[in-house]
Amino acid sequence: MKAELIKYFQNFFEFSGYAYFLLDSTTLEIVDVNPKSLEVFRLKDRSEVIAKPFYEVSTCDFGNHVDQITIVNFKKLIRKEQGYAYQQKVRLTQNNTFDASFEFSLIQFGDEDFILVSVKDISKEKELNESMETYEAIYNQLPDGIVIHLNGVIIGTNRSFQELNEEEDVTSYRGKHIASFFSEQDREKIEEHITHPEKGKFIIVSRKSKNNNWHKFVLESFETKYHDQQITTTIVSDYQLQEDLAKEQLRANLASEANILLEQEIEKHKETQRKLETSQEISKSVFNSSIDTIISSDLENNITEVSPSACYAFKYSREEFLTLNAADIYANKEEFQNISQSLSTDGFYIGEVTNKRKDGSEFTCFLSCAVMRNKKGDHIGYMGISRDITDLKKAEEELIKSEKKYRDLFVNLGDALVIVDNNNKILDLNNAAKKLFNSSNCIGKQLFDFVHDDDLDYVKERSKEFRQKGSIVNVEFRVKNGERVKHVNLSSTAIYEGDKYVGSRDIIRDITQEKEYQELIVQQTSHLESIFENKSDVIMCTLDSKYNLTAFNTKLEEFIQHHLGITLKIGMNFMDILINSVSDQVKEGLQEYYEKATKGYPTQFEGILKSLKSNEVWIETFLSPITVEGKSAYDIALMAMDITDKKEAEIEITKSLQEKEVLLKEVHHRVKNNLQVISSILNLQSSYVKDKNTLYILRESQNRVKSMSFIHESLYRSKDFSQVNFSDYLNNLINNVVHTFLLPDKDVMLKTDLGAVNLNLDQAIPCGLILNELLTNAMKYAFVGIDNPELEVRIHERDNVIFIHVEDNGIGLPKDFRIDETNSLGLQLVQTLTDQLDGTLELKSKEGTKYLLTFEKMNQSD
Repeated sequence: MKAELIKYFQNFFEFSGYAYFLLDSTTLEIVDVNPKSLEVFRLKDRSEVIAKPFYEVSTCDFGNHVDQITIVNFKKLIRKEQGYAYQQKVRLTQNNTFDASFEFSLIQFGDEDFILVSVKDISKEKELNESMETYEAIYNQLPDGIVIHLNGVIIGTNRSFQELNEEEDVTSYRGKHIASFFSEQDREKIEEHITHPEKGKFIIVSRKSKNNNWHKFVLESFETKYHDQQITTTIVSDYQLQEDLAKEQLRANLASEANILLEQEIEKHKETQRKLETSQEISKSVFNSSIDTIISSDLENNITEVSPSACYAFKYSREEFLTLNAADIYANKEEFQNISQSLSTDGFYIGEVTNKRKDGSEFTCFLSCAVMRNKKGDHIGYMGISRDITDLKKAEEELIKSEKKYRDLFVNLGDALVIVDNNNKILDLNNAAKKLFNSSNCIGKQLFDFVHDDDLDYVKERSKEFRQKGSIVNVEFRVKNGERVKHVNLSSTAIYEGDKYVGSRDIIRDITQEKEYQELIVQQTSHLESIFENKSDVIMCTLDSKYNLTAFNTKLEEFIQHHLGITLKIGMNFMDILINSVSDQVKEGLQEYYEKATKGYPTQFEGILKSLKSNEVWIETFLSPITVEGKSAYDIALMAMDITDKKEAEIEITKSLQEKEVLLKEVHHRVKNNLQVISSILNLQSSYVKDKNTLYILRESQNRVKSMSFIHESLYRSKDFSQVNFSDYLNNLINNVVHTFLLPDKDVMLKTDLGAVNLNLDQAIPCGLILNELLTNAMKYAFVGIDNPELEVRIHERDNVIFIHVEDNGIGLPKDFRIDETNSLGLQLVQTLTDQLDGTLELKSKEGTKYLLTFEKMNQSD
């Protein structure tokens, strides 16, 4: 039982993005874990934790809970609360930690309870929340006012803008026009500025303060895209403060007239300086504490500054970074050029990129970068912020695979599967449903539209019953299939959102053939009486579901009387007659054959009847189920024939065939042995030959003899003597040639795709000799000076045509080489054998040598 649970656990959580543990509920020992658990807890394999208590895997709060409460109470707590969850910092065996969320749930499998624990690493979520809080604090602490608006209508502001305008509630700004906060006479100038911010970096505007004094401000705007809309951000600076500073500087030059005034001016200047330093420190803190990588560069893309997080992500030190060009950290130079083009035309870029670390490894990031400008509006460089999304991409890919798997299961299910809403409108359906309804455009139509008119009221009535019960099975009715009518069996399960019924999943099985078969049986049964009393040699009778005789023909009556000495009567139990009269071999399965027929399955079998007149009588029996209204079990129609003469003839034929097969195997075996003798003679002869050319000819001849020998060896080992398993033969041939011509200093990489091809003997021998020549030539001549030799052989059959490819990555053939003009005996033999096959041989010699042999497969009868 536990092994079956582990199998389900592995199937469900193999590709999960969270860590899962399966625990024994009585001991809290680990039964199994998924691969993500090994990754999260830094484990090598499952054996490190199987059968250990869960709280020993890491130091976590769960161990304290086990000390405080018993395991039984903990199970009760999970069952009562329908789960148990908490968050805790986990310390791993390597002394590093992460924040984790633990969730416990109780599952029942058979009669046993198990505890399922999911562990989620929430460290990155905490970092993200802390980063967002930091950015929010900085946004509101900036000394300048920030206004985000769409065509002048304010979407949001920071606190500094609230203070500049002496207002208390910053939310009151939303929906107002930015120009409404300044002088009416500046409205036209402001609208021109925010409509075309690129025309000028800033403008000076004014407004009255609460004490009716005029105050000047500097507005600086730039545009960004957000959800396909152009959003404008305007920075509002206190120009009055800048003017005051200038005036204060002038007064400082004349401070000799009033020492007290000088001290006041100096103090104001110090306050302004402190504000500036605070703003710089805040910006620097944001830059250094960002969890996202921040990189800036000059106009030539030379990197000028990086955040600590960038050094961590790219594995460069800050000093190494400052020697790089921005293009150096991208895996794809074309991608970097596209980003540069976007910055040039739009002023910004947002999207996914592939970056490259110092060690050359690649990772995927989401990048947001923009052009940097100085106060005059001139371009001074570029700033980019990115985040590593490699793990997120992997999780997305796994999710897509999982969704595709279950979608394929839905689409390719053999039975029709339809999903409908609460109004019976079709929301989705698989291919089997489209075929059943003979329509590819079913979405949005009602399921009732496809029900046969005569069955529509019945189906609607059963639909009301389904709404009450929540499920329904084995509802039979007819559907329209174009011009045809199909009989179907429907089972439905309701879909709920909370307590609300929102639709159903309907499985519809086509039972048309079953219905037609039942009708055919009824029709045949109606003619049974006329068939019973024909003058043929067929034995016939009918039995009820308890095997009692309900009718029998004269032939059966005479047969039973003659062979068994029993006089048949209606009502006699036919099984009792047979069970003591058949051979032991038939007796073992006799009851099963008849039970199968009573369940509606036609059955046919042969057996020996023990006759009083002779030793053995072979009987072939056919059992057909008969549907009887009001009965769940089927009656049986029995037909049988005496096939004793036929079986005796079959036995004689089988014996004769076996003798011929043995003889044919012996012939092929002797041919193979004779060819091996010839090969051995050639081998012995070669030891006395000193001339290299003669030795080469003997070796070539020996290989050709071996090639033919393999054919006959394949035949006498095969059960089918009419054909050779050419794929197996070719595999042996390739191995023989490669081992015969082993290269002295390198190994040849073999690539084979041999399919499943059978050839008769007349084609197998010449084809084998051709391949022997081509493979031998490749091993002998192709790989001179080749460091990584490769030899590829492929064979397949299509439309009764055989295609054989032989390719190598060797030095190739001379440019003026013609196979029909060669003096090579081997290639001349290839040409002759190709003609014998009525085939064609194509030759290409570019980046190696490629041969394509094609010929039409000869049928067995040809």
